[in-house]
Parts: sequence; structure tokens; C-alpha cells
Amino acid sequence: MALSFFILYFYPRVGWRSIIFIWLVGGLWTWLLGRSSYHIGASGLIYGMAAFLVLSGWLSKNYRLIAIALLVVFLYGSLFWGIFPMQPDISWEAHATGALAGLIAGWYFKQALPKREKYLWELEDENEEDNDRPEQDQDVPYWHANNTWNNDDE
Repeated sequence: MALSFFILYFYPRVGWRSIIFIWLVGGLWTWLLGRSSYHIGASGLIYGMAAFLVLSGWLSKNYRLIAIALLVVFLYGSLFWGIFPMQPDISWEAHATGALAGLIAGWYFKQALPKREKYLWELEDENEEDNDRPEQDQDVPYWHANNTWNNDDE
């Protein structure tokens, strides 16, 4: 539930599309590539959402999304060991195809990801050649502005 919240909150433009893509593509690949066994549950979707959050956070270069990606790696890092076949009763194919679908969704929707925010100190000064006169850089207090009661002609 936390993974879907992160996707829907931090990726409003592509959240639903990515979840549906991961669900459909991961499920289809599990059905086509999986063993002749029972593949039940939503673990493929969970693996796909975790992979989507990690890859899209890294690709976006947005500090908040990178923090979410690191949080997912910290909290769900051991989840990725389930991609490898360790127990015969666990459908590792659903885990692997879900994670692969999540990576593909993160790559496919990378143009629609939130862009990295530029902070004030990162913006370049537009008029660098005019910075030779420091009096232009100072803001004029409101009491020095041209007012009707301020008469400099005297």
C-alpha cells in the first residue's frame, strides 16, 4: 500500500498508467513464461512498483524522488532477493517479470516524470554584465521610491 501511495502521490501524471502497465505486462509475462504451477497473489505488482520507484527516482534527478527511491531500497531492499529462485513453492517468475515490467515502465514514462527543481542559488544571474554597479543590485526601500510626498526638486 505504501508503494502505491508513493507512486500515485509523487507521480500524478503517470501513476495510474504505470501501475496498470506493471499489472498487465507483468501478469502476461508470468502467464507466458512461468512454470506450469500456480501463480497467485500480487507479488509481481509489488516488485514492479518497487522497481519503478527506484528507477524513476534515479532518472528524474529530483531530490524528493531520489529520497523516495532510497527509502524503498532501504525498506524493501531484501525484497529483490525474491527475484531469484530459492524455494520451489514460491513463484519467482512473477517477481522477476513484475520487476522487469516496473523497470520498463520507469524507462518508458521517464519523459513525464517530475523534473528536478531548480533552487534560487542554482539559477544563473541573467544580467551578469550589469553587475559592475552594485547600486543596481540593491532594492530601493519603499520610502525612497517616487511618491507624491517625496519632492527631490527642492
